[in-house]
Amino acid sequence: MTREPTTPPKAKGSCLYGCGETLVFTGGETRCTAPDCPDPGVITALIANATPDHFVEFGPDWWQISHPLRELAGGPTALNPNRCTLAGFVNALPSLPDPGVYKVILTGDLWTWGTPIEPVPGDEAVSGIVPDSGAAA
Repeated sequence: MTREPTTPPKAKGSCLYGCGETLVFTGGETRCTAPDCPDPGVITALIANATPDHFVEFGPDWWQISHPLRELAGGPTALNPNRCTLAGFVNALPSLPDPGVYKVILTGDLWTWGTPIEPVPGDEAVSGIVPDSGAAA
């Protein structure tokens, strides 16, 4: 008796690379089945590397914020100045910190960060997901 190949169950949603509704759930992962998808496992990678914290990268005269995935909940309009005050805080700094990547934590209504860090290998999902950026005045 020959077994028919099983088709993995479809996952709700669309590929982050614009491939369309091509997601399946297989082997414990959500993957894109489009043949030309540049990163079929991106959704699984994002979820596996999710962090509740913000990261801010400072250059000599610029900055960029990487927001945590939780701020994307609710759709594309969920990320707005009323939900995240970090960009306003950074814009109000009298001068930029030394160049580097900083993990920034919100405690109550106070933003704090420590010394510059390097992103953890494999945390590409943290860097540049939803950047807000600015240039020093």
